[in-house]
Amino acid sequence: MAFSQTDLATPLFRRLHRFAMTAALPLAMFAIGMMSGCVSIDGGAVEARWDLQFGGDTCTAPGASDPLCQRGHRVSCALGNVGFVEVVLDALSGHDDPCDRAGAPCRFSCEDLVGTTTFFIPEGDYAISLRARDRAGVPLGSGDGIALPAPVVRQVLKGELTNLDVNLIIVQACSGC
Repeated sequence: MAFSQTDLATPLFRRLHRFAMTAALPLAMFAIGMMSGCVSIDGGAVEARWDLQFGGDTCTAPGASDPLCQRGHRVSCALGNVGFVEVVLDALSGHDDPCDRAGAPCRFSCEDLVGTTTFFIPEGDYAISLRARDRAGVPLGSGDGIALPAPVVRQVLKGELTNLDVNLIIVQACSGC
């Protein structure tokens, strides 16, 4: 659409142009900046993936004809009675586990099968492992029929994501059996 010289000289056009340059453009740039998703990077991050597999004998729920759990088959978090999985960081330099701090973003819903911390972990070498918890937050271990993988040593660097690959959690007894 072309404008004539008389259109450009009208007070309304000048006011609209002034508004666009003084208010609308900065507002649009602010909105675009907010959508870019800036995050604070105070250290490194860890990403963990897990899968639950039944390691016990075949289990059939009372009154059911099909097995609920079979050895070597994948089981749901609910059948394994696992509510949360959390990352455990054992610093090889001897300092405290940053995931033990109150509010640390290291606990994830088991159903997600993946969890990524924020970039808050101090640089260093860590023996990184997973801990399973029930829905009430109580730690689960071998006494509860849960076998967790051994820790793996990884270096965490500021601004980088440290990947743990997939960890297999073995469930010895399914709930409901």
